[in-house]
Order: sequence, then structure tokens, then C-alpha cells
Amino acid sequence: MTPRRIKSQIRAMSFERSRTTLAGIADKSLPLAGGAPTKPLRGRKGTESHMNAEQISPITTYFRVCDGVRVRFADTKSDSDTTLLLLAPWPESVWAFRRIWRQVAGLGRVVAIDLPGFGHSDQSRPELIAPDAAGAFLERLIDEWGLGAPHIVGPDVGTAAALFLAAKAPERVTS
Repeated sequence: MTPRRIKSQIRAMSFERSRTTLAGIADKSLPLAGGAPTKPLRGRKGTESHMNAEQISPITTYFRVCDGVRVRFADTKSDSDTTLLLLAPWPESVWAFRRIWRQVAGLGRVVAIDLPGFGHSDQSRPELIAPDAAGAFLERLIDEWGLGAPHIVGPDVGTAAALFLAAKAPERVTS
């Protein structure tokens, strides 16, 4: 199936159907590999085809604890000197990067996280929602996870956290 055909089928789905499909995959923590279960999709002309989860999103998510907080993340696990740390925007989650994941993966190791209190990460420490505290948390995460000095992409709520981190510890980030 061509990428154009896949895009066409995805556009043909109703918003609720696509939201349900993605939420079902995320909530059930289904593996996103080639052998992943398929879900039927109906096109405009009533035709039905099957797409596996990899075709919907190339992102596989995991959970890991950092500073006592369970963090949802995705990682290409690439062996590279370049690391990109993507901070999921609110009200999205790491799934927000699904359309660019393959492209940015070619740049080096890519790690995307749901910041504490957002997405599917722990919400048990509300003090970490404050931008300065989120920046300090990012510094600990970078150290604990051995990310070196990553390039940080922090749209929305991640912007302030990334800026606080860069202001406090500029040596911890590349850009």
C-alpha cells in the first residue's frame, strides 16, 4: 500500500474513528512492530482495508522512572553522537510526533517524553508542572538517562521547561 493511499484512507476516516483507533492502541499498549494487530479502516467508497499499528504510528512507547516519577517515553535507541529530546505538547502526548518520527530519527537518537503531569506520565507530583521545576526535572532526566547534551524541541508547555533548563545549566543542552 502506498503512503498516498494510506493518507487518503486516514483522511477518509471520521475524526472520532481515528481518535478511537489511536487511543485504543495507546491505552492497550499494543506493540507497534510489523506483526501488530490490524484494525479495519473504511474508505470513502465503503472499501475496507487493514492497517497495522506501525502504519498509523511508528512510535513505540515505554515507561521508566526518573526522580520517583513514572515517565512515558519513546526512544529510537539509535547509537549516535546526536540526541534529540522531544517534549510532548499539551494536550497531546508523544503521539504528537508520529508524523515526523521517521524523519527526525534519521538525525540521530530521538527520545520523546510526556512531561510529568501531562500525557500518560505520572501526575502524582503537581509541583513538577511549574516551568522551573520541570526544567530541573529535565536536568535530572538527562543525567539519569545518559542523554548527554541533547537538542531539545519543546513546543507548548515544554518551551518554558527547556528555557529554564538552558538558563540554569547551558552546558546540559546543545540547542
